[in-house]
Amino acid sequence: MKVNKLVVKSEQDLRNCLDLLYQEAKKGKHFYGMLELLQNDVVILEAIRNIKSNKGSKMAGIDQKIVDDYLLMPTEKVFGMIKAKLNDYKPIPVRRCNKPKGNAKSSKRKGNSPNEEGETRSLGISAVTDRIIQEMLRIVLEPIFEAQFYPHSYGFRPYRSTEHALAWMLKIINGSKLYWVVKGDIESYFDHINHKKLLNIMWNMGVRDKRVLCIVTPIQYATVFKQEMTPYTADGRKMYEEKHRKIRLPDKMSLFDHDSIFIYILSEHNDGKYNLEYFLNRVNVFHRDKGKCKICAVYLSPGNFHCHHIDPSKPLSEINKTVNLVSLCNQCHRLVHSNQEPPFTERKMIDKLTEYRNKLKI
Repeated sequence: MKVNKLVVKSEQDLRNCLDLLYQEAKKGKHFYGMLELLQNDVVILEAIRNIKSNKGSKMAGIDQKIVDDYLLMPTEKVFGMIKAKLNDYKPIPVRRCNKPKGNAKSSKRKGNSPNEEGETRSLGISAVTDRIIQEMLRIVLEPIFEAQFYPHSYGFRPYRSTEHALAWMLKIINGSKLYWVVKGDIESYFDHINHKKLLNIMWNMGVRDKRVLCIVTPIQYATVFKQEMTPYTADGRKMYEEKHRKIRLPDKMSLFDHDSIFIYILSEHNDGKYNLEYFLNRVNVFHRDKGKCKICAVYLSPGNFHCHHIDPSKPLSEINKTVNLVSLCNQCHRLVHSNQEPPFTERKMIDKLTEYRNKLKI
């Protein structure tokens, strides 16, 4: 079914459209061209209305904006902003906060003070624009999935509640004389869900618009912003490095050995090439090469690091560009500038050494 052929100009049109999606999904139909319906002004307006009426509308994400901030903007500007974000969707990191678990009633019945064990539930608060897009997806996808869900599945579905689940359970007990109930809970289920499997399920349930699936994918991998992550504390920097899987490298300033700078400047081989650009770019090159020698891959340190010119014959305007600089350890730097036999036998290292030597015509 080509969903983009449907005309939606009013709320009634949208209701008729969603009813049709439900009926066609019941027949096992596949759905294409869904992005056009997702971007429809009526769908966006309905999503904003639903978000506005939600209790969490006054809670801001990490961008510190709430729904009211967007309600004060011109309609066309808000619609344009949402549509532009859909074209290259990248969700804003989620703000994490901890709330006490909602077990106050049961605690009172037991004679304990609510939450005396300090149990909390971790909540992720998305930015308002992300909440709107997620609600737009729900509006369009829900009728397709509702038509195919198991009849006695009651969690997070419209017109269903825990009371319905209890009523069905009692009916089974009374009719079958079975009295044992097994209660199960998968710990941190949504933190460990198989995202590829989820996309395959959506595809098999009829969502065949890959553009929509590409919007769903980054939502699943949305990162959590941690308030403690800051460049101004050791813990904050470590948190950032672990999050982005960065290797801990020496501080940039530790590479600026003032004694060696003067040696470079006063060297008879200087020829003006050891200028300000060189000393700035040598730091960038060190981090680009992940703090390793490009030949032997040993980790470098301020006392065992040389920023080598690959082609020293280039003019001054090009010689100190990062593409012409490479990080080497002292031993490999001496080997590059000589015909000495290397102490290593690995083919990859020898080829790299030969490449740099050829550039120097050695």
